Amino acid sequence: MSTIARNHELDWLIDRTVSACAEAGIDIERHSLRSSFGGTMPYHSCLCWASTPDGRAVDPTPAPNGCGFDNDLHQARIGGLAEALERYCLTDIRHTSPLLAAENSRGVPYLREEDWPTYAPWQLQDPGFPHRPYSRDAVKSWALAEGLNGPPLLVPASLIWQGRMEDRFMPIVSSGTACHSDMENLLLTALFEVVERDGFMIAWSSRTRPPGIAADAAWLHEDTREIDRFCNRTGLSLMLRDLTTDLGIPTVLAMIRDMAGRRPALCIGAACRASLREAALKAAKEAYQCWAWMADEHLRLKDSFEQTYARLRAKLEMPLHPLLFGYPEAVAFAAPLLDDPPFWRDTDMAIGSNGNDMEPAKTLHNCLAILEDRGFSAYRVQLSPPTLQAGGLSVMRVIVPGLVPLAIGDRAFCLGHPRIWDVPARCGWATDNKGTGNGRHERYPPPHPFP
Repeated sequence: MSTIARNHELDWLIDRTVSACAEAGIDIERHSLRSSFGGTMPYHSCLCWASTPDGRAVDPTPAPNGCGFDNDLHQARIGGLAEALERYCLTDIRHTSPLLAAENSRGVPYLREEDWPTYAPWQLQDPGFPHRPYSRDAVKSWALAEGLNGPPLLVPASLIWQGRMEDRFMPIVSSGTACHSDMENLLLTALFEVVERDGFMIAWSSRTRPPGIAADAAWLHEDTREIDRFCNRTGLSLMLRDLTTDLGIPTVLAMIRDMAGRRPALCIGAACRASLREAALKAAKEAYQCWAWMADEHLRLKDSFEQTYARLRAKLEMPLHPLLFGYPEAVAFAAPLLDDPPFWRDTDMAIGSNGNDMEPAKTLHNCLAILEDRGFSAYRVQLSPPTLQAGGLSVMRVIVPGLVPLAIGDRAFCLGHPRIWDVPARCGWATDNKGTGNGRHERYPPPHPFP
């Protein structure tokens, strides 16, 4: 397909998306910005803001709530629209799956407490600890989740939507939410995100060092190596870590560090894909996106490190996490991941023999089979209103009970989760700078830099 024909097709998709939103009573405001931070690496960003027809923003902050970032302007616009819709649907439950009271379960099983482990006893004994563990008896509203590799399940509605709920027992971010016109692509994208956050939270919470991947390795994608060359030219360093857990689904963390201590000092990106090669490319692009975003933010930011850290402790706002790591003082928080890895991956790894070339439906099938083989079930909940679905778009949330959720703030780490302590030992991750383990620890890890 020629570039002109492809752009016309993407323009049509963007217009169809906006029209479908209008039919669903969702207004989309778009602001397109062009960035070229890398000289030879032009990138475009598109910021989108979703609201109801009366102008009420679902997100109470004035900032746009969707951002797309790509070297292709059309893809950036699509990404911004999709993220805006995801965040809209996460906070607006008026037209989505019904909330069920306990007496309306219709024989569908409930999420068991042992399948959603949360906090360690020492956390719950802290008089100032603001959260509580999951207890079925304390839940008032439930969502009916459709099984992707098994029967349906009733899950607490507060694990699905981000609106205010009286029975919310832990803070929840948008992990596992995706928007797409193709169902297999949607579910695969959402599932990849859940697996990605599981690997990251295990490494960060346990303070372990996973294997490394050389950013200039010949088997990596050329665009990954180009980001590495850009970093080398500008006094930055691109570091890659293999976060693939016992699930065996390829997951990579990318970190961009300013070696001269300039701001932004450290930015990260992470991704899960059908191969390490593709995961490394997506993670490196996300780290570069975060660096470009934080470079702009820190040009305007007047607050000190201490002031920003105090804001993060007081407010559960995810953008404060990457903002904090723009300061050189925060780099020490990531020391285990920045230290020398226990060993280096020197070859690609893929799901199946042709992970880079599989269709989404086949990759999704393989991932679900892997989860089932390891005792995990995946579920989906429809978030988008019927009118949006009629326009060819869906927003869904995927959850996998038993995997570690992404924390927010400085204390909402699920340190009672056994995977945090068991997976590093099974995967050969180093547990301290000398490579010797000290087991579980009863202390909070520092806030993470995840954007």
